[in-house]
Amino acid sequence: AGHEESDSNSIFIIAKLSCSLKGGQELVSIPDKRSWLYKVIGRESITGKYYCNYGLNPTFQEQLAQPPLTFTAFSPTGEVRAFELSTHRFFMGTLFQPSLDSSKENPNPIIVSFFEACL
Repeated sequence: AGHEESDSNSIFIIAKLSCSLKGGQELVSIPDKRSWLYKVIGRESITGKYYCNYGLNPTFQEQLAQPPLTFTAFSPTGEVRAFELSTHRFFMGTLFQPSLDSSKENPNPIIVSFFEACL
């Protein structure tokens, strides 16, 4: 599998973001109250911290949004920031990085939930 970073002449599912998020943060909406992410976070939005330049190519967003895959978090412009597989007890991915705002004293709830699912 390839991506745009290594081959800019092709169209890939993972592509350069319209705006680099490397070292930045943005408000991320979590509209689906039935999603695992919403249940863990407990609110409709969070501030996501990033260290990336690549994400889901919006060209494929509608095509990939088929159960059991669901997109569960979005940027203010509607770009995907998290996804889940509803048929799995813990299969989710985020473009924002929960570890960037987690500490031993105050662990990010996404990380805590991952370890709970592992147990």
